[in-house]
Amino acid sequence: MYCADKRLSNKPVDVTMRLLESLLNKGHQLYIDNYYYCPELWNGMKGKITMLVGTCRKNRLGMPFDLFEAKITKMVEKLFFHLLTLVSIQTTILLNKHCRQHQRTLSYLAAIVKDLIVPLVPYDLDYNPQEDNVNLPLARLKERHFIKLCPETDGTAAQGEKAKSQCKVCAVRAKKAGQTREQRKNQRKQTSTWCPVCKVSLCIDCFEVYHTQANYI
Repeated sequence: MYCADKRLSNKPVDVTMRLLESLLNKGHQLYIDNYYYCPELWNGMKGKITMLVGTCRKNRLGMPFDLFEAKITKMVEKLFFHLLTLVSIQTTILLNKHCRQHQRTLSYLAAIVKDLIVPLVPYDLDYNPQEDNVNLPLARLKERHFIKLCPETDGTAAQGEKAKSQCKVCAVRAKKAGQTREQRKNQRKQTSTWCPVCKVSLCIDCFEVYHTQANYI
């Protein structure tokens, strides 16, 4: 039976320092695994002008606990988006196969993202303030305008009925109030009058407001 020399320590720190005795103080770099790496060895190498590189076990004596309590969420985010993309691709394939539709994966994914975001947005995504033109010096405030019936050019009006269209002022006010597209559709106000100069459909109550106020909202 062989018994090791008890005069020599078999601790990882002592073994490493003994093997590198002739290579210390020369600016070398030592790469080791997690069995030998520990804060005590790192401090010893630092004083010997030798860099130490390697992985470390979190249960090593002297390791700070703050390094292992933090949870990394980057991988969780990558996993979420990977699963979302995977599900959208599979759903698009099944939808095109069984429903006889040809929908691109990008369009389907954009629709999913919009459905997830819209309930969290406090205002209407379809609202475009440039459509209102309320801050511009428009001719509607200077020229002479007369109210007239909407021309029957689309052929959608039934026989004996007047052509109707949505009032612009009422529509803009509904958008500004934060109503969704479905709510505006259900409460849509149709009018048979318009301004032939501005080419805008306006109800009788909103005709004067549209042509006298810069901000008619």
